[in-house]
Amino acid sequence: MGRAKQGEVVVTNYSRIYPLIRFGTGDLAMNVDPTPGQSRQEDRSIILVGRRGEAVKVRGMFVHPNQVRFAAGQVVGVQAVQAVITRPDGVRDHLGLLVDAAEDADRQALADQLAQAVQAICRVRVDEVVFAPADGLSADAPVVQDAREWK
Repeated sequence: MGRAKQGEVVVTNYSRIYPLIRFGTGDLAMNVDPTPGQSRQEDRSIILVGRRGEAVKVRGMFVHPNQVRFAAGQVVGVQAVQAVITRPDGVRDHLGLLVDAAEDADRQALADQLAQAVQAICRVRVDEVVFAPADGLSADAPVVQDAREWK
C-alpha cells in the first residue's frame, strides 16, 4: 500500500482582507500514497481518521465534555454521564448516553429530560439513553468517548 502519514488537517487562506495564514481544523487525516514520489494525483488519497482534543464532531456539530457535564447538571438525579459516539451502520453517527443515576430516580423521566438538555446545549439529538450498572461509571471514564471505527 505504500506509506501513510497521519497528521492534522490544516487550511491555508491567502486572502489579503482576512490575513489568516493557517488554520488547524482539529481533524486527523492520513495521506496515503501507494508509490511515494511516483504515483499520480488520482492514485493518492486522504482519509479522515479522527479528531484532536476533547471535542468530538457528531453529525456536523462539536460536542465538548463541558457541554455534556452542563446538560447533566440541569437534570436532578444524574450522578455521572458519558456520551458515547458510535457508527453502527458505518454511515451515520449514533449518540448514546450512559447514565449513572440515583437509585430512587424515575428513569424514564430522567432519560427524557437528559436527552432534551443535551440536545438543547449540544444541538445534537440523542439516539439512546442507557443506565449504568449498579457499580456506576468509573471515576476516570471520559465524559465523551468516540468509539467510532474509522476504516
